[in-house]
Amino acid sequence: MRKNNKNEFVVFIDTREIATENGRKIAENLRIQGVKVNPEVLEAGDYYIPPGKNASHGIVVERKEILDLIASAKTKRLWQQLQNLSNAQNAEPYIVVEGSLALTKKFTQWRPEAVVGLIMTILNDFGIKIVFTPSWYWTSHVLMNMIKRLQREKPKKIRRLHVVKKAQTPQEYALLVLASFPGISTARAEQILRTYGTLRDALDNVDYWHTLPGIGRKTARRVRQVLDAEFAGDGEYG
Repeated sequence: MRKNNKNEFVVFIDTREIATENGRKIAENLRIQGVKVNPEVLEAGDYYIPPGKNASHGIVVERKEILDLIASAKTKRLWQQLQNLSNAQNAEPYIVVEGSLALTKKFTQWRPEAVVGLIMTILNDFGIKIVFTPSWYWTSHVLMNMIKRLQREKPKKIRRLHVVKKAQTPQEYALLVLASFPGISTARAEQILRTYGTLRDALDNVDYWHTLPGIGRKTARRVRQVLDAEFAGDGEYG
């Protein structure tokens, strides 16, 4: 029996995801908990949770079973998906990885250090948060928790997921420049620009980015390293 919820929660699920067996199970479990499920072709991720009345950004989630994560890393598919997630302008990007990391040792030729390296690349180079779950059932509860946190108060108007593809205005170019730095997603880039006003002021204050929510000292240091790297003149940085 579905729960009645006068402040109905909302989630958008990519049509390709909801066509899978586990995607359908997740969607049904969310419906049971009072969530309105909207199938839609998403520009990024498998799930988009729009923000509530008092939230500035939504959440976009890519769901990966652990063996699919490893398989897709061998092709351009994963890297394009990661880029799309990090280019989400109005949503914080997440990847939910289902299954035990031990499966990579049993069913793939990847060594543990390579698997960990992939995880750290997603976290640090793309600025995407990772949540590990044992199964689709637990994934549905992770999504439900995200939905409740974001949509405590029902939004007056649903804000659609917006992914920046190609800059058209000076403001969009500034956003893309910041989002190209390691550990800086498009959502974080927008946060930085809103704080400092211009790209010039943002870069002049890079040593203070760690004072902003979600940006640590390590990320700020890595951006500083990029800004201070000397070009050797032979196509390489020294």
